[in-house]
Order: sequence, then C-alpha cells, then structure tokens
Amino acid sequence: MSKCPVCQTRKGKRFCLINDQRLICSLCCGNTRQADLCQSCEFYQPPRRRYDQLPFFSEQMISQNHALNLYLHSILQQLHNFSTEESIKIIETLLDRYYFQQYESIESPMVAQGVESITHFIQQQLSAVDHEILVNLFVAIRRQLVMMSV
Repeated sequence: MSKCPVCQTRKGKRFCLINDQRLICSLCCGNTRQADLCQSCEFYQPPRRRYDQLPFFSEQMISQNHALNLYLHSILQQLHNFSTEESIKIIETLLDRYYFQQYESIESPMVAQGVESITHFIQQQLSAVDHEILVNLFVAIRRQLVMMSV
C-alpha cells in the first residue's frame, strides 16, 4: 500500500471522494471530511458533539446563586411538556446553536417545537442573560436530564 497523499506518513487504506479517489489514511479521512462531499462514502460519519465536555455550572453553584437558580427553573419549566429524551435533544439543539453556532434542520416536530418555544422564551424573558451563562445552564440541564434517563 502507498502512503497517504494528505499526511505522507501513514498508509492509505480508504478511497477518498474528495482526494481524486486516492487511498488516504483513516486519520486524514476523519480530518478532511466534508458533509456535502462525503455523505455517500461508506466511511463518512457526521461529527459528534461532546456535550459532556462543555463548561457547566455545578448544582452547588446554581443553588447558591439566586439568579442562576431562577434561570434554570425557568428553562426547565419550558421543558415540562416534553419527554426526557425530547428534552435532551432540545437542549442539545440549543447547545448546537448557542455554543457551536450550528443551525442544522430538526427532524422531530416535537423537538423543533421545544427549541422554538425555549428560543422565544429566552428572547422575551432572558434576553439580558449572557450566552455563556445560558450555555453553562444548558449543559447543567442536559447533565440532569441524562442522569434521570439512566
């Protein structure tokens, strides 16, 4: 096998659609993939978000800060009509938008409704709250929801 034409260090083992059908290594495959060009490739996987590694407010910090506690409970109140699984997906979609700046289409109508509802609530009631605070709250909420679903 020949060396990967991208990194020139490892053996190329995967035919690459964006590198003239040449064999590239798996690391370069993952690092150079493009959603619009690689979706038909058997090796393509969409990027995974590591929500569990984002910054968050601890339960203790939230309980000791009246404003954070109020914000958290206000957002949780917006989720009360949704299942735990839907709520997790809603929060992840909000993290995609607020933290990762990604606005992908939402497949589930319930999740889309939840995202729209919370976005509207934030615009109306929490517009003065910094995005970084909201992200930390979203991650804290997601952690709670994930713990509930286990």
